[in-house]
Amino acid sequence: MSFVGKTASVLGVVGLSAIATLSIPQSAKAVDLAKGFDQFLTFGNGESSIVLPEIGIVTLVGTPVYPELSLSDTTLERLEDCTFVEGSCTVPLLIHELNLQSVDPVDLSPYGFDPSIVLIRLEGEQETGYITINQSSQTWRANLPVEAIALFPDGTPIVVPGFGSQCCDRQFFFRCVNGWEYT
Repeated sequence: MSFVGKTASVLGVVGLSAIATLSIPQSAKAVDLAKGFDQFLTFGNGESSIVLPEIGIVTLVGTPVYPELSLSDTTLERLEDCTFVEGSCTVPLLIHELNLQSVDPVDLSPYGFDPSIVLIRLEGEQETGYITINQSSQTWRANLPVEAIALFPDGTPIVVPGFGSQCCDRQFFFRCVNGWEYT
């Protein structure tokens, strides 16, 4: 093939690429924040708590899940890449680890137990929620269902005989849906 033929072939490919580019919609913006895991530490300053029936508000503090690796007590997973549109993005979120305990021993006498530290751990399969991240204010808000259980320090579930129902013993489960926010 002559030099002119090679040049024409190259120009032909470049020309076709330019025409094809003009006829397709603009490609998606690059990912701003790749899907992945986020780890958190709960300080025990009163911002994280649960309400136990007949007892009241119990302030929670985090305890490291893997103390040899980090101080984090909660692990969340952003299930999709985040691309900011008009300064924010919303992606699915799943909780994998939750390792909290009461800051102080809780008076469990209404349930017939001595005061004790109360542990909060995930219970069963968790549902997917969503996190919205605001780029300009550097804040986020998560709507995340959390199924957890209250336990004694030895891991035994706190069971209250006949509480809140006409039958059976039950374990304490709590569900946090609209309360997680970071500013």
